[in-house]
Amino acid sequence: MDPTQVTHVLYHAQCPDGFGAALAAWRVLGDTAVYLPVAHGEAPPDLPAEARVAIVDFSYTRDVILGMRERLADMVILDHHKTAEEELAGLDFATFDMHKSGARMAWEYWHPDEPVPELVAYIEDKDLWRWELPQSKEVSIALHAYPMDFNVWSQLTVAHLKIEGVALLRLQD
Repeated sequence: MDPTQVTHVLYHAQCPDGFGAALAAWRVLGDTAVYLPVAHGEAPPDLPAEARVAIVDFSYTRDVILGMRERLADMVILDHHKTAEEELAGLDFATFDMHKSGARMAWEYWHPDEPVPELVAYIEDKDLWRWELPQSKEVSIALHAYPMDFNVWSQLTVAHLKIEGVALLRLQD
């Protein structure tokens, strides 16, 4: 599916990686798409038949996925969670990669010719439990202090999050 044609973005709720994936979409689609946080154990949202859906950093069971695909105009899934590997196997509209975060996968989908932003790299570093980037824990804790709001996150810089994170980690100790 052409990434610019997505009308609905379903993303992993209450998760910086999921929201980072939605942010990657929002930077291209803006308010032309509907953004819906989704969680495991919940039924998928009721979507119109003409919906062109991207599910990012999340997946449903194979039965649910196939039912959605049948009802909707188009669908793409970008996920990296081990639990989704078997459910997504062989589906030509799904991309699975355990070596990338949902935010990176979404960035590469909507921004194929642009380098991955520093914030996305830090989200991935934490989400994949690598902790390889400088002050990754500081960035992660500071990011959690902000509301999951596209306008807010699009203004954040890693340099600022590092500074805030130092104080927040000190509070934890």
